[in-house]
Amino acid sequence: MIKEKWRLNISPQEAAALLDQKIDAECIAAYVLSGEEKSEESPCCVVRVYERWYGLCGTTATLTVTLDDLLGVTRVDFTAGSGTRMPRGRMDWGVRNEFETMAKKILMSHRVMG
Repeated sequence: MIKEKWRLNISPQEAAALLDQKIDAECIAAYVLSGEEKSEESPCCVVRVYERWYGLCGTTATLTVTLDDLLGVTRVDFTAGSGTRMPRGRMDWGVRNEFETMAKKILMSHRVMG
């Protein structure tokens, strides 16, 4: 699996607020890690964990979004997972990709290419 490296032209806090406002899922965990200085200019790392229930296929999907500006530019990482308990193991109905794509569409207009 190849992970995309995304960079954004907004701060991690702004990106997290945008996701919280527009994503169609429940935020089950929210963390902000920053240096000793609590200012907008100090580098930080923001982590959000979202969960969504897909009733049609009986699947729960989770999405973890990590945003940081530790290198002077906002970087973002998406990690999604899903699964359904079946009599013979777990089944992923593809909702993991749909959930990750939902978050990427929200942040797409702020993505910096290159």
